[in-house]
Amino acid sequence: MSTVPQPLEPLPPILIVSRSARMLAEAASGSWSPRVIDMFADEDTRAVADRWRATVPMDSFMFSGAVIGEVEELSAGVPRMPIVLGSGFESGQDWLDQLRHYDPTVSHVINASKRLSDLPAVLASLQSDVGVCVPETRCTPPVDCRGWLRKLCGESGGFHVVPALGADAKSRAYFQRHVRGSSLSAIFLASSRRTEFVALNRHLTWQQDQWRGYHYQGAVTWHSAPAPLVGQVRALGSAVGAALGLRGMFGLDFVLAESGSLMLIDINPRPPATLDLLVDRSPAFDAHVAACALDMLLYSRPERTGECAHLILYAQAQWQVPEDFAWPESVHDRPSAGTHIEVGDPLCSIRAHAATPTAICRKLVSLVRRIRALTVPALLPENMKITLVGDAIDG
Repeated sequence: MSTVPQPLEPLPPILIVSRSARMLAEAASGSWSPRVIDMFADEDTRAVADRWRATVPMDSFMFSGAVIGEVEELSAGVPRMPIVLGSGFESGQDWLDQLRHYDPTVSHVINASKRLSDLPAVLASLQSDVGVCVPETRCTPPVDCRGWLRKLCGESGGFHVVPALGADAKSRAYFQRHVRGSSLSAIFLASSRRTEFVALNRHLTWQQDQWRGYHYQGAVTWHSAPAPLVGQVRALGSAVGAALGLRGMFGLDFVLAESGSLMLIDINPRPPATLDLLVDRSPAFDAHVAACALDMLLYSRPERTGECAHLILYAQAQWQVPEDFAWPESVHDRPSAGTHIEVGDPLCSIRAHAATPTAICRKLVSLVRRIRALTVPALLPENMKITLVGDAIDG
């Protein structure tokens, strides 16, 4: 007796709005049908999205209130479609409140973004009320700017971070003493009752110039981190999550100072870029949605072996993607044919897996050489040097 196969139930829609939505759309696609609004409309974003819209960014690649019209268009006919916000909302503008009309559960991220738009005040509160270690931070320039960084409130990605000595005066600026040590980040999931540690990562850099060295350039997982350090990281995440009432997935950036202190640098109240490194990123994404919508932590951290890294490549020269250009398989965030890339623009990202960070970095360097050979020589450096926690690997 033959049975007629029944049609599969369609996956429920979810709306993702992020400066670059590819990572979140891929993570969502296991359980959801992603609809996407971002600023790049890369090839692999469009391939995984059910529907997509590209919006024109403001300065510093931030969203403006014009995105509300695109949210309205992609939400039409779908009652209570979940909305997941990525980067691009850090400035905490008042128009963000309009998003609550489409999905009330997005309020958790909106409220946190608004509060964190005055990061110096938040860091001061965490230091005085919870005992979190933070670098010396002030809203006026120090008398001697040597050893200080100038940062801007309501920004992300590190593009706004420059040495204070010689920096232009800007509104929304604050000043933070530079801390020597290892640059790290961690991912957490939070409900109103507890915060769960997800992963720890070490940052990578490949642009060594002091005016670009603070851009987010990549990271590598650190599954084998010492247990005492992981314990400190867990405690830091729990303290910050509880003090700020964070909900869902969030990221912390910090420096493991030479003194051994864990110094909190930044707080991202939404899924961070390092979600891209998780083998279990789809369950982690689903847990983020459940935590925001249901206030439940439906996540079990798996055992992880081997390490994963990604690198964000920024163009060193102008380039237009040729028609029928074939990107190598390990390249992600691939701009489509005809896209004009300016100097300093994000070009693409690359990812590699290996047993050790050293082996991963060598794979990344090899892939950069391949991209350089396929494009134009000036687009990427001829001899790349990737730095991982003070260790340089020459290309």
